[in-house]
Formats: sequence, C-alpha cells, structure tokens
Amino acid sequence: MWRIGVQRSIIVYSNSRTLVTASKNVDISGIFPPIVTPFDTDENIRYDYLEENIRRWNSIPFKGYAVHGSNGEFAYLSKDERVEILKHVKKFATDDKVIIAGSGCESTRDTIQLSNEMASAGADALLVITPCFYKSGMSNPALLQHYTKVADNSPVPIILYSVPANTGIDLSVEVICKLAEHPNIIGVKESGGDVAKIGLMVHKTKQHDFSVLAGSGGFFLSARIIAPNAAVTRMFNVPGLKKSMEWFGYYGGPTRSPLQPLTSDQEKLVKASFTENGFL
Repeated sequence: MWRIGVQRSIIVYSNSRTLVTASKNVDISGIFPPIVTPFDTDENIRYDYLEENIRRWNSIPFKGYAVHGSNGEFAYLSKDERVEILKHVKKFATDDKVIIAGSGCESTRDTIQLSNEMASAGADALLVITPCFYKSGMSNPALLQHYTKVADNSPVPIILYSVPANTGIDLSVEVICKLAEHPNIIGVKESGGDVAKIGLMVHKTKQHDFSVLAGSGGFFLSARIIAPNAAVTRMFNVPGLKKSMEWFGYYGGPTRSPLQPLTSDQEKLVKASFTENGFL
C-alpha cells in the first residue's frame, strides 16, 4: 500500500442543510485484513468465533481491520447485521486498530444512511463500493454525483472501492482523480489488479491527501503469494478463503447461501497451492 497520512478538519453539509463538523486524524497506511463473517451451519452469525479470530489478529501488527469488504459477504447481510458486526469488531479490537467499514448500498440515499450508522457504531473510515445493479447507468457523472453526495454527508472519511470482478464497474482514473479533490475522500481501494492503473492513480493524486490501497495480495505482496492468492481470490473466492483460514487455526466456517462450500477436489487444489509455496 502507498502511505498517505490524513489529518484534516472538514465541514460537511447534509441534504437537510444541517451543518456537520468532523475532525478526524485517520492514517490508512499499513495492512488491513478484510475479515470474514463467521457463520454456523444454520448461517447464523457466530460472534464468539469473530471474537476468537480478532483476538488472534490483535497480536499481529496490522494497522486495522476492513469490515464488510467482499470477503465479509456483506451482500448477504442485512443492514442491521452489518452494523451489529461492526459494533462487535470495535469491541473486540484493540484501541490502536483503525476500523474501516463497508457502507456501500445500491442507492445514494441508503449509502448515506448506512454510512452515518456505521460512523455512529465506531467506524473510523468507510469503504464505499460502486453501485452496480443498473450498470449501464453508472456513467462517470453518475458515479461522481454518488460519491460526492455520500462524502458530503458522512461524518467520517470515505474510501472509494473499485472491485470490477464483482461489480462489473471499473472506477476510472478520471473519476478517482476528481474525487480525490474532495476533502472527505481519503483514498481508494483498487481491486482490479491493473498495476499500471494503480501507478497512474498514485502519480495523478500525489498532490492530494489521498491513499491508493492494493485490494489483493497478488499485486500487493506478489513475490511469494501469487499461487495461493490466485487459488483463493480468483478461483474460489470466499469459500476458498474460509477453508484456508482453518488450516492456520482460525475459524472460517460455512458461507451464507447461495455461496457453496468447496468440493473435496477444489479443496485439494487450494491446499496444494499453499503447500507447494511453503505455507503449509
């Protein structure tokens, strides 16, 4: 990840013209593991396992945690569940951890509402994924308007989230650079994997307090983890991640339907990629 420390006092206007003042000191340099949501076999959230995982992660010098990224299966959670999980993460994490929470919804209105709820629940910054259901309508002007309104109405800083493999929307460098000028937008999580694009974003936003975060291990720390990252992220995604967590003593557990667990053959493929590269 590229480091930018953010220290600013911002004034944000809501749609109701109520003045909201936020003074944040948020440094998002470092590593933020995108944590999974632990379910039991009935697909209920297991907060005890969440606590167990986080207490182990607390001993590792992570900068903080990313809650409700793609690996958290946020698309299969209700808004109330998303807020409640964040509250528990905040409770279990040590005080030095920076908590980034996904608050993106399909509509701008819902994203603003959830962003405010997430901020009240303890999020230090918010990760806002691109809306994608009406993909053909997600033009550059539409995305600029969406993120600007969300940032205008959020009491904590916003991080843009581009993950085209899941959304089909590749947030353009043009839009990202324009949004980097906003005083309440502090970075982008780029999960597209285009290293040239990442470099261009870094170059074009260097005059702003703006961070570019690598959204996948394959282009963040690629030297040793290309094969395991490909097996987990590209081939089998969350089911592969949850299974691999169990090999290292964490609780992965089931996914929420309609995601399916790995077959025995798929599990062998993932395990082989870890074994052959010296991780198991």
